[in-house]
Order: sequence, then C-alpha cells, then structure tokens
Amino acid sequence: MKTIALLVIFLMMSATVLIGNSYGENIAPRDHPSLHKVSLQLVVRNSDGQLVAYIEPTVMYIRNIVWTHEYLDKIPNKRIIIEDGKNLELIQFQRNEKFDKVGQMATYGLVSPINGKNEFVLLFRHDAYIAAPGDTVTAYWKIIRSPL
Repeated sequence: MKTIALLVIFLMMSATVLIGNSYGENIAPRDHPSLHKVSLQLVVRNSDGQLVAYIEPTVMYIRNIVWTHEYLDKIPNKRIIIEDGKNLELIQFQRNEKFDKVGQMATYGLVSPINGKNEFVLLFRHDAYIAAPGDTVTAYWKIIRSPL
C-alpha cells in the first residue's frame, strides 16, 4: 500500500514539473531576487471617461529576467533609493492604451521587441474585464530592483 501511495505521489509531482507552455517554458508565477518589488495598478475607463474598473493584480509571471531588465534599462528617470541599507533603483512610469475593438482583458504586462517580434517579458494576471471600443486603460508601474 505504501508503494502505491509513493508511486501516485511521484506521478503527481512528475506531471506538475511537465506543465508548461508550447515553448517548454515554466509558466508558474515567479519572482526574482533582482526585482525586489513590482506593483501594477490598472485604471479602466469607458469611452465617456467614467471609471469602470480599478485593478491591482498580484499574480506575476517573469517570462525572461534578462529581457525584463533590458526593457527596464530603457525606462528614463530612474532614481536610487536606500532600503534596508541597500541601494536600489526605483522605476516609475505609466502607459495609456485605447481599445479599438471588443476583447477580454485578463492580463497586462511589459512587451518588448525580442528576436523580431513583440514578446511579453513580465506579465500580470488579473480578474477579467471585457473592453469595448473607446475604453482606455492606464497602467501605473512601480518597480524597485537591484541596480545592475
């Protein structure tokens, strides 16, 4: 009986390790020690400018940490802060987007040109919102990272 239980546990753990996307990458939520804090606030307004949703997603996926830092390196107006005796880099910026068609918005992230195509480098999942033409989303990013 113990052998069967151990075999079942082993098979379940093996299946968990094999879960991934079509690129064979691990898609489980992750963090990285070089990204001390990452905060995203999304403000969604309809075409009349009325507030429709305010979202603070908390489930973050890092597709590629090198690509993420390459993206962040291009953001202007960074400043150095001291936290727990360590010099850290504070990066704050916002992005505005307008929807031109109906679509579901359940993820938001940083997109960068990688190998000739636009790829997500850092991604947040959140409760879905069905966007209509004319709706806008303003994303407020605040990232604290170790200076490279």
